[in-house]
Amino acid sequence: MRFRGVLAFLSRLPGPSLTPEELAGTAAWFPVAGIVTGLLLGLLGSAFLVLLPRLWAAVAFLVGYFVVKGALHTDGLSDFADSLMAGGGTERRQAILRDPHVGVGGLIAVVLFLVTVGIVVGGGPFSLPPIVRPGLGFLFEFRRWKVALETFLPFMVGVEVSANMAMVIAGHVGRPDAGSRIARAFVARKDLGGVLLAAAITLVVTMAAWGILVALIVPWLWVSAWVASVANRKLGGVGGDALGAAHEITFAVALFFVALLPLRPLGW
Repeated sequence: MRFRGVLAFLSRLPGPSLTPEELAGTAAWFPVAGIVTGLLLGLLGSAFLVLLPRLWAAVAFLVGYFVVKGALHTDGLSDFADSLMAGGGTERRQAILRDPHVGVGGLIAVVLFLVTVGIVVGGGPFSLPPIVRPGLGFLFEFRRWKVALETFLPFMVGVEVSANMAMVIAGHVGRPDAGSRIARAFVARKDLGGVLLAAAITLVVTMAAWGILVALIVPWLWVSAWVASVANRKLGGVGGDALGAAHEITFAVALFFVALLPLRPLGW
């Protein structure tokens, strides 16, 4: 029940709706949910990279990302960026944070996110075979499928687990935003045992997916700490938008850095 609820909260997959109060104490399920959504994104991305030219594969992957994940986290990133771009004190930033309209700061942040994901998927340094002329024949080129799955699938599982873990860390180290219901429940409850278990799961998964040396960049740790620090100082605390921003920023940062490093799936 709890796991399916967390999965539904973090994605568009079916499951029971959990109240913010029910989400409290579910930190350990966040990286586990990331394994499920990461596998789905990895399978989709692998198929697109085999079946489509790289540019169209990147576009298709972005569409698949929002089909699987929804736009909740991206909306949080947009609101978070809008509020940070605003002048004035905490109250004015809080008002902008809750404004449903998208400003320039939010638009820039979302575009940067989409461009980063598109560039990495569309032209990143993956060890994929060269694209061949479209035709039914390449559907049965099992080596292409094998290489794509061995490369992109663990790559994406590690990225998605890291992004979900960033939400856990930001919620644990941040002050709860008094105006956010989810913050009053999820952020206010400091479940240290759940956080440590979630961190252990994340480290094991990323080391298995990326290799130990690559996993040690721990983007989920320093990105989430930065988001929580900024939210504490400028927004009065961490709320749902800051959690969404932590997810999307970590997703893009992990995607970018892990693509540049010598990825060794299952490499110990």
